[in-house]
Formats: sequence, structure tokens, C-alpha cells
Amino acid sequence: MMSEEGDVTNTILIVGEDANALIIAATLLRARGLSVRAVTDPTEGCDILACEGALVVVLDLTFPETRGLDLLRRLHGRFETRLLLTQPSVVVMTDWFESAVEHLAVDLGAVTFLRKPVSPGDFLSAVERLLPATEEHPGGMY
Repeated sequence: MMSEEGDVTNTILIVGEDANALIIAATLLRARGLSVRAVTDPTEGCDILACEGALVVVLDLTFPETRGLDLLRRLHGRFETRLLLTQPSVVVMTDWFESAVEHLAVDLGAVTFLRKPVSPGDFLSAVERLLPATEEHPGGMY
């Protein structure tokens, strides 16, 4: 597990099976000055959300069995705004090409759906669109 502590209101939680992809994604976001938690276990991701919260969740659905979808289901069904420190926006990434998976992810609350391979620019853009506006960036992070 990789983690970097930070203000929960600015934390991006990345949940994915591929440790190398997590390192790359976390590095890209940290280079933008964002606080990142990255884990390879969806159950641990749920625990982090329940205890610490996150502003945005980047969820890779590419896990053995349906563990990525299980986390998305838990976000949609079990967690409610009053139970989480913040209600996170969810970016889903997958190498599954079935349109039913995209529809299911959106039905379960995903805001953005990215098909792999994802370019660094598209990844950053998808996450940054979900961040709140600041004085420096009134339309969002960037």
C-alpha cells in the first residue's frame, strides 16, 4: 500500500490492482499538488472512505472476480453523505469493453468512465474536472 496523509477534503483515493499503475497515477496527481492515497485492495479502499473520506475516488474495475464493482456497489448502496466525511465523486477505469459495464458503473454512481489504456492527460483531466474551483482556477482545478 502507498499512502500520503493530507487534508481529506483534497484527498484523491486510487484503488487498483496494478501496483505500477497506482504509482504512475499517484505520481501524476501529486505532481499537481494533490494529496493521494493509493491501495490495491477494494476492502481497504472502503475502510479508508468510511474512516477518512476522500474528495475523488479513482477506481480500476480490473480486479479478479468483481471486486471493483463490489466497491462501487458499496459506495452507491451503503455509504451515504451523512456517513462519510465527504461524498466522493467516482472515476472508473477499466479495460473491459462491454457497454453494459459502463452503464452499470454510471448507474452505480460513477461520474466519469475511462477505458484503458488512458493517456496521462485524459486521466488528469478526468480527475481535475471533479475538483472544486479555487481562486486560482474558478472553473475547477485546471
